[in-house]
This record gives sequence, structure tokens and C-alpha cells, in this order.
Amino acid sequence: MVDPSRSAGPSHAAFPSAAEYARYAPPAQTAPPPVRVPSSADALHSLIETTTSLRADGGLIPVLDTLAGPSLTDKASTRSAAHQNTLTLQGVNLASLTDDQLRRHTVGYVFVLGARLGSSKFDDALPLALRLAAVAEPAQLAAIPTRAAEFAWAILQAAESAKEVPRTLGPLQSLLAASFQGSYFTCVHSAFLEATLLTGSYDLGYQSIGRVYLSAHKGTPYLDVLTYHHHAGTVSAAVGDFAKAVELFVFAASMPTDAVSAIQVACAKRAILCELLATGNTLQLPKYTPSAVNRVLDKSIPDYHKLAKAFDARDWKGVEEASQAQVFRQDCNRGLVVQILGSVTKRRILRLRRTYSRLTLADLTAKVESDSATVAAAIERMVASGEIKATISGSPPVVTFIEDDDYASPANIAKLKQTAELSAFLKTDLAQASRALTLSPEYLKKQAQKIDGKDKGREGKGGRRPEQFGMFADDIGPAPTVRGVGSNLDDVGF
Repeated sequence: MVDPSRSAGPSHAAFPSAAEYARYAPPAQTAPPPVRVPSSADALHSLIETTTSLRADGGLIPVLDTLAGPSLTDKASTRSAAHQNTLTLQGVNLASLTDDQLRRHTVGYVFVLGARLGSSKFDDALPLALRLAAVAEPAQLAAIPTRAAEFAWAILQAAESAKEVPRTLGPLQSLLAASFQGSYFTCVHSAFLEATLLTGSYDLGYQSIGRVYLSAHKGTPYLDVLTYHHHAGTVSAAVGDFAKAVELFVFAASMPTDAVSAIQVACAKRAILCELLATGNTLQLPKYTPSAVNRVLDKSIPDYHKLAKAFDARDWKGVEEASQAQVFRQDCNRGLVVQILGSVTKRRILRLRRTYSRLTLADLTAKVESDSATVAAAIERMVASGEIKATISGSPPVVTFIEDDDYASPANIAKLKQTAELSAFLKTDLAQASRALTLSPEYLKKQAQKIDGKDKGREGKGGRRPEQFGMFADDIGPAPTVRGVGSNLDDVGF
């Protein structure tokens, strides 16, 4: 009789037997158990109130995901009537819920109240949702980042319909704070910024955009990322931080894509204008900007390019002429253009500052081709904002420009320290990302395909990407525009 242990082969570290290999082999993956959907609203309510597990493989979340379907706020169009009635807890009175109950069962009530906000049957949904947003438990939100974002948008949309958007600011701010997970992007931020734009609370929105996002959860909607950078850039422009606005707008405009979004085009337009206000120069998009985006921008926004080129060349008459194009008003960017026209005096002063350290106010006024009151006011504004150091003194008044390259000042030291900390953080994050990439099966498979030459000849077999065909070369159509929140800079205090 054959000994099974001998037939398995020699026992050696380099040649393990079948039995030894099986001992260390990873466990076989089994299909997740079928989700049992509660048969009634009362059953789901009981499950929410009694659940103690948030495991994605067998707890409450799979049940709620099955009931909700692709989108939390979808109605009967993609969700059966039975699931809709169960998910919204039809017939269950939630008015007596305490804040502690809402906090302890955040996951369950995010789904329930999000679905109720998308229905016209529940008049008390918005007040309850605002209470939940204010007390939501961070660990539970971390388990459902996409649904938490849908919940935030549902609150905002319901408040817009009820004309009660100001009521959402505090709760959405609390929901945003509870949704932060290190450097991971949260789509709740997009909804919160939209609320600040709708209510004119630009300082509140501006205070929230200091966080640096380096990662995104799988399944994060691409449009939510674009929306965040569009809104954050608009808020920055509204408070006068044009350099920050350019950074945010450029990030959105240069995001990888084959099909250009209208939001990207809108961001590129505002980036061009904000760059003129920040530096007085023509915007240069990063080299990694998708070719599809570059082609659309080259063809569809000639008036923006004309204004930027005239300003960069210090052709002030050309600037005045280019600024009259109707497209700026149609794109709701007239407010920025007005500021650009108002910055001409400032740019002339800054240019003369490179040559002269002292000038009488009369001589400076003549060179700037303006009046003394306008020139003096422009200098005072630049001094107050920290752009230059200068004094106006004596009789007749003399303007003295002071060298301000004080790299040892407390402000510059603090900025240098903050930059060094961010650089160290980025270095660590990139190292971790690099290690993760080298272990990615998808990445290794693609590298192996390149080595084997499997990518050769694809262009002749229909494998070329859409942007390689110049699909935008002949017919761009009307210039894409973005309407809605924060698009009209004339209305944000300019």
C-alpha cells in the first residue's frame, strides 16, 4: 500500500510537499452569503436599532446597500416600490429619535433619511437630517464614505427646494469635520462649499480648503472631485486669494480624462483670469494636462487667450478692447474681468518699481498715466495686502519703494516650515504609494504585457484612444459653460 506522505514528494524548504504547501496556502475565497432583505419597514427599523456590526461582509451595510441600489436619493425609477417603502421606513414615526440614537445608529439613519429626502412624502425629513448631520459618528461615516456624500447632497438639494440653505451651513460643516479621514478626499466637502457659495459665506468656505487631499476612496465620483476644485477656486477668488484660486482651477483643468468636462473648461477660463490678477502673466497649464483638454481650450476660448496675451504684453488698449467681449458676461466671469481692468494701474506701478526706488508722486502718476489719487490709493492697497513695502511722504509727496526680501521674517520662516513639513509628508506618502504600486497585480500585468510586446500593433487594430484621432479638430460646437452655484462672480462681492 502506498504511503500518502511519501507520494507527496520530498520535504525540503526549496521543494515543499503538497501537504506542506496546502498548509501555508491562502484560504480559498468563498462567495459572500446572500443578503437577507427585511420584509417590512418595521423589520428594518428593528435591525437598525439593534445592530452592533458594521462589517461590510455580513452586517447592516450590505442590507442597506441592497435596498438603496446605485444611488441613495433615487426614487422608484431604479428602486422597487417595496424597497422604497422599506428603506424610508414607511409608517414608522422617527420624530421621537434622540440625538444619541441618531449618533449611535449613524449608518442606518444616513440611508433612511437620505432616501426620505429624495421623496416628497416626508415633511420632517430635512429637520431630522440636519440633526443627524450635526451629531454623526465619524467611525460609522468612514464605513460608508460614498453614501455619506450622497446624504450631504440630498440635504443641500432638499434645503434649496425649501429655500432654507442657510440652515444647512452648521450641520454640513459638522458632517464635513466628521467625514475627514486623514488625507483622503471626502465628497461631503463639495456639498459644503456649494452651500457656502449659495449663501455668500465665502470666508467660511475659504477656511475649510486648507486641508491637503492626497488620496481618494475607490468609487469616489470623478465629477465630485471636479466640483470641489471648481467651488474651492471660486471661493478663493471671492476672498481675493487669486494664487490659491489658480492652483485649484488648474488642478481640475488638468485632471486625466478622454472626454473633457464642461467644469474643466470653466475652471480653465477662470484660471486664466485669476493668473492675470495674481501675477499679471499668461497662464501655463502643466505639461501633463490631457491633450484632449488642450485641444478644446485652444479652439473654444479665443477671447480669454486674447485678453491674456494683451495683458502679458502690457498692451493696455488691447486689454480694454478684449475685455468688451460678451463671452465674459455669458460665462458669468465679468466680475473678474472688471478686476483685471482695475489692476492695470497696479501692474504699471509694480513694473516701475523694478527700475526706481524713489519717485515723486507726480512723476509716478505721469508714468502710470493716471491721476494722483488713484495711484496713491493703489499703493496703499498694495502695502496693506503685503505685496510691496512703500511710503508716501514729504511735500511734494515722494513715493519710496523699500526692498522687502526679508527671508528671516517670522512670516517667511513660518511659511518655510509649513512647506518643509508638507514636503516630508508628500515624500512619505509617495514612497508608500510606490510600494503599493509594485505589488499591484494590475500594474504588474501591464508591465509584463509591455515587456512581451503585446501592445505593439494596437494602433492598426482599433486600439487607439479617442483623443488620438483629433475628434475635436473640426467641430468643437458651442463653448462649454457651467451654470449654477458660484458661477456668477459678479454676485460675490466684486
